[in-house]
Amino acid sequence: MFSKRMILVALVIVLVAVNIILLTITGKHTQAPSGLGRGALVIVSPFQKQFTAFFDSVKDTWNQYFFLVSKAKENQRLKKALGQSLEQLNRYSETEIADAEKASEMVGDYSEVGGELSSELQESGQEFQEIAEESDQVNDELQSEYDQLAASLEGVF
Repeated sequence: MFSKRMILVALVIVLVAVNIILLTITGKHTQAPSGLGRGALVIVSPFQKQFTAFFDSVKDTWNQYFFLVSKAKENQRLKKALGQSLEQLNRYSETEIADAEKASEMVGDYSEVGGELSSELQESGQEFQEIAEESDQVNDELQSEYDQLAASLEGVF
């Protein structure tokens, strides 16, 4: 009528219940368990270790899952930041190229234009050269930021 498996499960449940009752009773005393209590501990402790190991592995799995979810969110955030940095780097590069072209058009011999106009153009050309140099500095800074972000994302993928 009852299968061997059903009898085994019922026996384990009874042993666990007896162990809990004995632990409750002997837990109030400072003496080590003796007799039936010691026998119950010997029988039940392997099962208790297995249950504890199982629940610890489930807890570790959940902790790992939540850790991976947080890393995925951080990965998305870093990808977005990297994209924005690349866009900004491209804008600065385009500005630098445009400034360099303007500066190269302004450098030359303006002696026939007139004294005042020539000095104004030279000043303007110098301003554009300064702008181009500043753009180079900004471009170098953005390139280093990009390299740092790329390096930090390298291990994530």
